[in-house]
Amino acid sequence: MISPIQECESFRKRETLGKIAGGLAQSGFKTYSWFKKVPSEYLEQAPEAGRNLELIIENLIPLALSKPTHARLLARAVVDWHKKYTSAQKLCERRDYYLLTTQEDAKIPFDPKQDTHYAHILSNIALAARAASDIPRYRKPRNFEYLTRCFHDLNTIAEEVFHAYPTRGPRDERHNRLSLSVIQKYDPPLNGAPSLHIAYSALLYNVMKAIGLCDHNSRAWESVEKSTYGMPRAVLAIKQHCCADVAFGLIAARMVFERRFKKHKFDDLTNKFCELEKRDENTPYSHIKKIHYELLAMRRGQSLKNLAGEYISKHNFPKLPYDHPKAYFDTRAKKIRLFQ
Repeated sequence: MISPIQECESFRKRETLGKIAGGLAQSGFKTYSWFKKVPSEYLEQAPEAGRNLELIIENLIPLALSKPTHARLLARAVVDWHKKYTSAQKLCERRDYYLLTTQEDAKIPFDPKQDTHYAHILSNIALAARAASDIPRYRKPRNFEYLTRCFHDLNTIAEEVFHAYPTRGPRDERHNRLSLSVIQKYDPPLNGAPSLHIAYSALLYNVMKAIGLCDHNSRAWESVEKSTYGMPRAVLAIKQHCCADVAFGLIAARMVFERRFKKHKFDDLTNKFCELEKRDENTPYSHIKKIHYELLAMRRGQSLKNLAGEYISKHNFPKLPYDHPKAYFDTRAKKIRLFQ
């Protein structure tokens, strides 16, 4: 169930477009590395790191050529995310923030090699979108737009939380990973609750399940399924998010899905957490599940923003100045502890 995204058929088997794009990218990166003297490890990792970019090209170009309206609808959703997420990041860059990272997160080992799985999110969306556009009902742009609008909704409710309750998490920069270096350069450790990586993955999983992707394209469904199962481990292991961020991501996805797909039951994946924890003992799935169900009990029909405010207030999570040293909140002792 939980396995590296690199084991998926879609990741392993490169299409012609991917081979061409990958070849050009590798050649360009080698030239760049010669001038900039990048670490030798980056050159070794480049083929795997570049595979995510290849997958985007392999899927978006055929989608744009065969169904340009579908491609524009998908592009609008991506632009909507970029606009709302980036504006929140800039606004909160020098604001006081809430610290949701706890001792449970501090115990999770740093595993920078999970960066490939983390960076797979856009590739996964591109692959799923192309596959969904081939399902008879969603060949119609109007029906396909209904799917992309789910993600507009998700961007909106997440943005409201980011503006009202900015968060910041401690990250670890002691690594020699190419993908993680790019991630950390362009994605500051701000506004992690809800985790959009988790929210997008869970929402995509449920939407694709509802429209029957597994019956129409097993290759694409494998990617969606494996990516979603492994995303909690990835976001926590590379220290981009904390457990509360993951739980809020699941709640955010649930809110949007239940509003858009009233006849379908939302799968929050927690029924698989016991099995996942047996195979991945470093990720505290039981703790995530505990937070998730606490949020569900508190929900009472209120907005994600109000739910976040109530949760923060209930547990007295501290608000810190933007330049505070890296720390976590010990919920048992009710103390802020610095990372050594």
